Amino acid sequence: MLLLYRALAIGPMSVLSPLTAVFAAVVPVVVALVRGTSLSPTAWVALVVAVVAVVLVAAVRDTSGARVTPAGLVTAAVAGCGFGGIVLAYDAAPDGSGVAPLLVARGVQTVLLGAAAVVVAVRSGASGPAGAALAVGASRPVGAAARTGGTVRVGRSARAGAWSRRVVATVVACGVLDALANVCIQAALRAGDDPSTLPVVSVLNALYPIGTVALAGVVLRERLTPVQWSGIGLAFAAAVGLALA
Repeated sequence: MLLLYRALAIGPMSVLSPLTAVFAAVVPVVVALVRGTSLSPTAWVALVVAVVAVVLVAAVRDTSGARVTPAGLVTAAVAGCGFGGIVLAYDAAPDGSGVAPLLVARGVQTVLLGAAAVVVAVRSGASGPAGAALAVGASRPVGAAARTGGTVRVGRSARAGAWSRRVVATVVACGVLDALANVCIQAALRAGDDPSTLPVVSVLNALYPIGTVALAGVVLRERLTPVQWSGIGLAFAAAVGLALA
């Protein structure tokens, strides 16, 4: 996750985001093939179509002016390998482990991302004048706030409180949805004993950009490009092909 954010920070999202999804899909497929898993011609065609669909759907216009660099490409590729590794780890967990792998994974992720967030916050807050100003403002007593215009400060505090509650609710909803998605991935991997389950699940899991783009069109009323619409159509066709294969 840290490498994904790093890749998007140093390169164009329109290139590096699809690259990450492609590696997330391809890594488990390669591992399954090395293990001796054989796929039908229909499954092969559907897998290729699904990968193409991911690239088309995630190919949004980038206006940041960022350039593709070797560092960005490598970072995105390694991040995608990591996401594919998560699927491999879930697949390697014992059948009777239940949601224990998810709990362990989320625990480790919380520690690592929390530590990274604390380090970034300390570095940016301690050295910047904005952080010092916030610290001074936070330590100012209520009486001083009243003498400098209490009504304005109270109004801002109320709006800040309402905003923070919305942020907390949104973050909690994201956590719940993300956890449910990972539970579904584990359930899909254990839905059968067919060795082809791993590559199929990994590719379908890599279609997550389609859900993001579709929701952006429905909820945020964003206009989808013809290229993205074609990617969505190919994704549905690939999903049907994988189900029939």
